Parts: sequence; C-alpha cells; structure tokens
Amino acid sequence: MFLADFDQLLDHFSLLPCMLLILGDLNVHFDKPDHPDTKRICLSLFHHNLKQFVSQPTHQQGHTLDWIISRESDNLILSTDVSSSLPSDHSAVLCSLNLSRPPRPRRLVTRRNIKAINSKEFSSEASLLLSSPSPDPAAFFDLTLRQLLDIHAPATTRLLPDRPPAPWLSPDMFQANRERRQAERLRRSTKVTVH
Repeated sequence: MFLADFDQLLDHFSLLPCMLLILGDLNVHFDKPDHPDTKRICLSLFHHNLKQFVSQPTHQQGHTLDWIISRESDNLILSTDVSSSLPSDHSAVLCSLNLSRPPRPRRLVTRRNIKAINSKEFSSEASLLLSSPSPDPAAFFDLTLRQLLDIHAPATTRLLPDRPPAPWLSPDMFQANRERRQAERLRRSTKVTVH
C-alpha cells in the first residue's frame, strides 16, 4: 500500500515546476536492487525522472533505508554523507544543497531630519508666513508648514532592507532595551558609577 501511495505522491509532485526534494526513512533496502520493493520504487523514480542520492548504509545492520530523492536535472544535491555518531540504529544523513540565499526584500522609506532644523529660524519664518489671513486657515496652516519643512528638513527617500520583526522582541523586551540604552547614555554623560 505504501508503494502505491508513494507512486501517487510522485505523480503529483514531479509535475510541479519547482525544485523537488524528498527525504525520509522509506524502510526500503536501496542496497538490495533485486528486492521486489526496491525494484518497484526505483522504477517509479525512473519514470518520474527522479534519483535517489544516498549510496552508503544508513542503518546499523548495513542497509540503506534513508533516502534523499530529487531530480538529477535540478542539480540540487551537491553531495551526501552519512554520520553514525547518533545514539540511534539509524545514521544521520547529511547533504549539501545547491541553493543560494534569496535576496532580502527592500522597501522605500521617506524621512526628514527634524533634528537639523534651527528651531528659532523655523519659528520666526512660520510666525511671519502664518500671520497673513486665509479663507481656509487649516489648509493654509498645513501647506505653510509643509513648505517650511521642505526648506529646513527636506524629505529624503532611501531603499532600506525590509527585516522581518524578531518574534522574541515583545513589547516588554523592547521597553527593557530602551531603558538599558537610556541608562547607558546617562552613565556616559555623568560618569557616576551608580548610573
């Protein structure tokens, strides 16, 4: 029954356009090519253009029971090795894959350097410009401040890596990191040991 199910699995997955990698303890002795189960599964692999890459014994009784299966045309498997250092009757099967790290996603970020604004100069220009009357004071206020910001702190756009949030960084952890940085800054500025 397993071999029929496995054949159906290969029918489904071998047609997918992506790289294919199947690993596991199949409990079929690859080292016994004349065994009916081995013949049947190897024939199925052949018909699906797949290959089994583990050639060394993976079981303490000298059989190859653990398989790594892929398309030979994918050039996915660079090498395989077997390590018997585990406290198990099966060895660890190691393989090197021909994969590259996908490019890190990037996003456009627009920022203003608000700290670079001379507050006295900004305030005096804002007071001068906002003193004139306007039919729509809210829109005039918004437009005037935007224009002043464009002069004093122009917006810059940069392409930055989009890092996924760290799952371990909870709000409590974020707050603790913030407090630690504040304490470090206080210690550097005061040089007092208690800080």
